[in-house]
Amino acid sequence: ALDLIEVTSCLPCPIPISLTSSNITSNSADINWSDSTASQWIVEYDTAGFTPGAGSNSVVVDTNTFTTLTGLASQTAYDFYVRAICSPGDTSTYSDTASFSTTVCSDPTALSSANVSIDSASLSWTENGTAMQWEISYGSTGFTAGNGTQVVANANPFNLLGLSSNTSYDWYVRAICGAGDTSNWSDTASFTTLSVPLPYYSIGTINGEDSTGVADSLNVACYTSGTVTGVDRRGSGYEFALIDLSSGVQEGITCLL
Repeated sequence: ALDLIEVTSCLPCPIPISLTSSNITSNSADINWSDSTASQWIVEYDTAGFTPGAGSNSVVVDTNTFTTLTGLASQTAYDFYVRAICSPGDTSTYSDTASFSTTVCSDPTALSSANVSIDSASLSWTENGTAMQWEISYGSTGFTAGNGTQVVANANPFNLLGLSSNTSYDWYVRAICGAGDTSNWSDTASFTTLSVPLPYYSIGTINGEDSTGVADSLNVACYTSGTVTGVDRRGSGYEFALIDLSSGVQEGITCLL
C-alpha cells in the first residue's frame, strides 16, 4: 500500500541584506536595503550599540525598500536593523547591523541687518546646514548671547519689531536642527535704530506769529520749508522772511531768531 505524504514548505522569511545610508544631515538620514520577497519591513534604530529588539525607535515601511529617518540628534552615531514581514505572524530575523553618524548642527554666519527704522530692523544670516528654524537673541550693546530677549524665527531674513528708537543693539542667532538640538550661538552683530525725527509743519499750519514776532509752531519744535529772503541783522538776532510757493500761492511769515 502506498502512504500519502503531505509536504509543507518550511522556507524561512528571507532576511533583508545590503543595508546602506545616504543624504545624512544633522537630524535625518536616508536608509536602503535589498529584499525581493517581502513587501513590508520593520526598521529599528537607536544610538550605536543597542541590541536588536530593544531599540527605542521603529517604523513600518510598506512597498519601498527605503525610508528617511527624521528627528535625529546631531553629531550622533546610530545603528539600524531591518527585518521583513512576509505574512501576518511571519517575520524574518533581524538583518546585520548598519551604522551612520549625523553631522553637526552648524552655526549661522555672515549676520547682517537692513531697513533699520526707529523701531524695527530686518535681520539675515547664512544657514550652513539644513535648519529651517532659528533662535535670535538680542539686547543692548554688550549683553551675553542667551541673556537678552529671545525670539524664534521661521524665516530668513526676519523682521525684528518693537525696538526702541536711537538705541544700539547687539544680536546673535543659532540654528534649531531639531527638538533640543541647536547650534552654538553665532558671532555678534550690531545695528542702531534711527532717532525719532522732529515733527514737520508746513507754513500753512503755523498759526502766525507770537507777541514777540517769532513764528508760533503749535508750541513744539518743528521744521519749516521754503525760500528764505530778506535776511536782516537786528539787535536781538536775525529777521528773515520765509516764502512758501509749494501751494502755488505766495505765502510767508517773518521769523525773528
